[in-house]
Amino acid sequence: MSSLVQVLSTIGLDSRMQALLSGSHLEGVTVSTEIQGLAELDRALDELPERVARRTLYRAVNDGAEIIRRRCAELAPYAAKTPNSTSPLHLKDAIIKQTRVRGQGVKGASVQCRIGLDTKKGESVFYGRFIEFGWMHVGGKQIPAHPFMRPAFDEMKGRALQEIILSLAIGVESAARSLAKQH
Repeated sequence: MSSLVQVLSTIGLDSRMQALLSGSHLEGVTVSTEIQGLAELDRALDELPERVARRTLYRAVNDGAEIIRRRCAELAPYAAKTPNSTSPLHLKDAIIKQTRVRGQGVKGASVQCRIGLDTKKGESVFYGRFIEFGWMHVGGKQIPAHPFMRPAFDEMKGRALQEIILSLAIGVESAARSLAKQH
């Protein structure tokens, strides 16, 4: 039985694309965004206890990322089960969001959020890469891409940023009120 990499190499894909499609590059396409210019919120976060500030950061980024994740699910293909299909394609059910805070303290912390396909959902999720980027059929026919992840990010990144800023402001204010009641 041939490995997936061997099959991909026989259809003329370069090594970078083979690695991406075979799962050797599990992160897929990564987009990094750094939010700057929020000095007032940054100072307010610094006034909070570290644990509270990190939780506020986490929630804000998680809330913003959820907007993008939902749009990815809306744009993802969803094939209804037909009499001829053994495994309908339900990519929208496999789009997940993973958020984590890295680094020490608040100043050194960064919040990372990954939105992607949950590889634990089964074989149909593997084909999401082919749908997003297109592929070359074994017979030589080029199958066009039908992207759903990147368009969702491009469309919703502004709204997600607004949500992050709003969630940070609300979180800082709420934490400050809560701390004031304790003293």
